[in-house]
Amino acid sequence: MAGDVRGLPRVPGLAPLALESGQAAVGERLVLVPEPLGPEVVQWTAFPLDGVPPLPPAPEGNLRAVSGALDLAVGDTARALAGLDLARWNPEVPTLLAGLSRTTAAPGLPPDHDPLALSVLGRAQRLGAVLDLAMADAPGAAVTRTQAAARDDALRPLARAVREATEAAFNAVPR
Repeated sequence: MAGDVRGLPRVPGLAPLALESGQAAVGERLVLVPEPLGPEVVQWTAFPLDGVPPLPPAPEGNLRAVSGALDLAVGDTARALAGLDLARWNPEVPTLLAGLSRTTAAPGLPPDHDPLALSVLGRAQRLGAVLDLAMADAPGAAVTRTQAAARDDALRPLARAVREATEAAFNAVPR
């Protein structure tokens, strides 16, 4: 996930380039980082993994547990923001949150993938879009630095839950 370097091998120069790009493809022997050079041209920078210790396998995670954690994070974040009284209205949010529990097709996974993984990824992606709107509106209705920090602290657990749900959905092994 963009901005998260967990899962990247420790290769000099890789993390900063991957963060700048917002993505990286990690294989067994090579890591590739794309850099768009134009509308139809992408340059790839390759980082060989010779001599780099292998990463531990990503935890498969229990999709039901991750789904529950995502639900808890939504409720906790909403209560924390309401308690701070720092939320601001954004007309795009209700549309993103409508039908949050409904299973929908999730971009990035095949339609015949585990239905729970599709549901978890679809919810995580919609909640990620809400977080993106919140970050674009930072500091929201906060007036002081302390209020802005409290707002960020309230959003952080939801961002973590969205990241973990996305990872678990992509790592789900089809049955």
